[in-house]
Amino acid sequence: MNLNWTVASCPARIDLFGGWTDTPPICYSIEGAVVNAAITINEKHPITAKGRRIPQKVIKLIEEDSQNPAQFIRSLKDLENYRDPSLPGALFKACLIGSGFVNPSGPLLELQLQSTGIEIRTCSELPHGSGLGTSSILASCIIAVLWKLKNSKITIENEKLFHTVLKTEELLTTGGGWQDQVGGVVGGVKIGRCSNGSSFRITYEKIDSNISLLNENLKLIYTGKTRLAKNLLETVLQNWQNGEPEVTSALEELRLGSVECVRALQTGS
Repeated sequence: MNLNWTVASCPARIDLFGGWTDTPPICYSIEGAVVNAAITINEKHPITAKGRRIPQKVIKLIEEDSQNPAQFIRSLKDLENYRDPSLPGALFKACLIGSGFVNPSGPLLELQLQSTGIEIRTCSELPHGSGLGTSSILASCIIAVLWKLKNSKITIENEKLFHTVLKTEELLTTGGGWQDQVGGVVGGVKIGRCSNGSSFRITYEKIDSNISLLNENLKLIYTGKTRLAKNLLETVLQNWQNGEPEVTSALEELRLGSVECVRALQTGS
């Protein structure tokens, strides 16, 4: 048994332009385009997940950034509350299912685990509700670790990871778009796009920009105000589905403005 840790860490992300155009079902109707940047905090990747095989046939979760005790998943019944994002471990449980690591409708958990269990440790050095894409990026790290624990030789494709995180957040009932995981998984400044045709794809293009100029002109300040993205998301989607002119026109301006944002970053203007 390999007891070594498999580690995935990511930066956070800041949204520069185009946010909301990446959010289902909006992005199924318009071609979403979001410009964002990966950022370190105190020169470190602030979001980490690591995992290893353990002899016991259980799934163990330790959230190193919280006071919550270690959680043990010993049966499929222990996964049933993954739809409540307010509960400790809900994101992790949704990742187990969304990644395909565990099939909630399959055989007994100990049979799915086969010969060993796993231990996963997660850590975010960002404040809760910081608005820096933490939950989606942490989900990306967890899913990448789960895939590697299942098959150490697997090559993780970014687009597959982006789609799996989208699926996971739907399971969690928080919803959300694809820009957070693109922003954290892909380094640097980039524009992410999605197609709205029969084949829904998420792509990205890195932007050649003056990083030193950005660093000189950007300050990240924590206000101390937190909010669950799910609540804001539900309000925006309801207004969009009702055809509110202010919302539909704002989304179109955001989509078109992303191109102007890229040009400004490239020219330093």
